[in-house]
Amino acid sequence: MPDSGPLAPLSDPPAVVARPVQALDYGPRTVRPAGPMHLPMLARRVAAIDLALILLVTIVAPFGFQITAWLLTPMELEFDVGPIFVAQKWFDFVLAAGLACYLCIRHGITPAAFGVRWNGLLGVLAQLLWSSVAVAGVYAYLAVSAVVISVLVLLVPELMGDIRERIDVLKSMPVGRTGLTILLLLPVAAHEEIIFRGLLLPYLRRLTGHWWVAVLISSAIFGALHLPQGVLGALQITGIGAVLGLIFVWSRSLLAVTVAHFIFNFVQFQLIRILPDLQELLDRFQPEV
Repeated sequence: MPDSGPLAPLSDPPAVVARPVQALDYGPRTVRPAGPMHLPMLARRVAAIDLALILLVTIVAPFGFQITAWLLTPMELEFDVGPIFVAQKWFDFVLAAGLACYLCIRHGITPAAFGVRWNGLLGVLAQLLWSSVAVAGVYAYLAVSAVVISVLVLLVPELMGDIRERIDVLKSMPVGRTGLTILLLLPVAAHEEIIFRGLLLPYLRRLTGHWWVAVLISSAIFGALHLPQGVLGALQITGIGAVLGLIFVWSRSLLAVTVAHFIFNFVQFQLIRILPDLQELLDRFQPEV
């Protein structure tokens, strides 16, 4: 064989180099981090225990004040029940506010988790604007519910007794003195909003996973505690609670629903004051049996 010269040296195979993988950008994330009102820092078991404590304070504690006042008050003496009723409502408010503070300190929760927030003067004005929206929503609901109740009374005249029962409860309120009325309505609005919107809604949202379920349950409890005003009254108040609950969820403001609650109650009390002949008007529509 002819000499073909020295063989070329063998070279290493070319190295395979992978290109760096780049993450695809699909735009902004649609899942937002949980806000403080979702109580993401609490385990469900802890939230359930806190909820039981809230319900215990809501339902049982006020009756303890009533029993104490009844035991300490001589039955044979005549006295003005207005100041006692006002004192009970302030007691309920202090208890609810103390419970909220306790939960914040115990779990390291910011007040914003319960709708208490300070974001400057403009922020407070925005919350007060939400109050006007809440008042408008409540009266829009009342207009619709009044039509429904009127139809029910026409179809079932026996329901008129339920309406009378509610009127009797409203007439027992101290509406004759403006100062006493304000002293009564301030703690009523603050206490009920702290419990039913500020505390119950976030905890029910944490346990159920849905705001709408939380609003329904909280409103049902709110209405059930007003059963002394009659079944129709309790159902109507359940709807009012739902409206306030929705405003609380949308506005994230306890101040908004508290102010709206106070305005609504104050207007209702003034209507009771300026309409002393309401019972007589109802008697005219009472069908003869």
